[in-house]
Amino acid sequence: MLQEFATPAGTARYRQRFPHLVAAGHFRQPQHVPGAGELWLPSLGLGTYLGEADEAGDAAYTAAIRAALRAGINLLDAA
Repeated sequence: MLQEFATPAGTARYRQRFPHLVAAGHFRQPQHVPGAGELWLPSLGLGTYLGEADEAGDAAYTAAIRAALRAGINLLDAA
């Protein structure tokens, strides 16, 4: 694993913060994804889209990411 990226232990700790989502099957281990089979990933993620680099856009992305993390989404695609 690369440093400062998701780890099996880190994703397991995050998953444990949301027992109601665990019970609902929200977190899964993607056995079909090479190198990620031991990570706990949510069934939903948050993606970003290239837009204007301005303060309003940055603030909106920041608010969306914070809301997603509070709701149990730890898969963020910021490509």
